[in-house]
Amino acid sequence: MKNNNLTLPVHSHKNRKELKLLRADKPEMLIETDITYIPTNNGMTYLMCIKDVFSKEWYGYSYNTSCTAKDPINAMDDSIIRKFNGTVPDNIL
Repeated sequence: MKNNNLTLPVHSHKNRKELKLLRADKPEMLIETDITYIPTNNGMTYLMCIKDVFSKEWYGYSYNTSCTAKDPINAMDDSIIRKFNGTVPDNIL
């Protein structure tokens, strides 16, 4: 397996001001996404997650062997379907 250095030095994460600008006072006010790189014996895999910042509840995810533009969209679709029990409200595109 190819050795990929996918981590940033600690100083790149320390004191990030943009993280302090957004605050959630209640659930469903602020949603964040995360892409996690997971090395396996067969190569790199990718886990895209959608999470509520206030409650820390995971809404949806997509796990794949590729990281294309469609994968985060699949994670968002999964989170909408899970959150609204399989039906998508009319006001959500």
